[in-house]
Amino acid sequence: MQHYTSAMLDTPLTFDSLVATVPEAALVLDTATDRITTLNAAARRMLGAGAEPGAVFSAWLGPALPRFIVFIEEVDHRGEAWTRDVDLLVDGHPLPCELRARRIRAAPIPMSS
Repeated sequence: MQHYTSAMLDTPLTFDSLVATVPEAALVLDTATDRITTLNAAARRMLGAGAEPGAVFSAWLGPALPRFIVFIEEVDHRGEAWTRDVDLLVDGHPLPCELRARRIRAAPIPMSS
């Protein structure tokens, strides 16, 4: 077990690798540019066509954009938050969901041994 842990610590951590391990739909959003920076396979399936790094996230918000802005302001203030008040717009239809977010200020720091 110790050998496995050491091997894990020697591997640089990236948002791509961390997000890929989450079983639920997950993505990293750059709120300054409204762009998805990384997302996992579950998020790609949920959001459908166009869900790729670099995509404009507000395209999936439609009329929920004002509620999403309030949610992001709460995340910025508290450091993390969740809401069920923001439906995503997928293929022209609202998709009720629970959004959970945590503010990330810097890239993950690779762990050294």
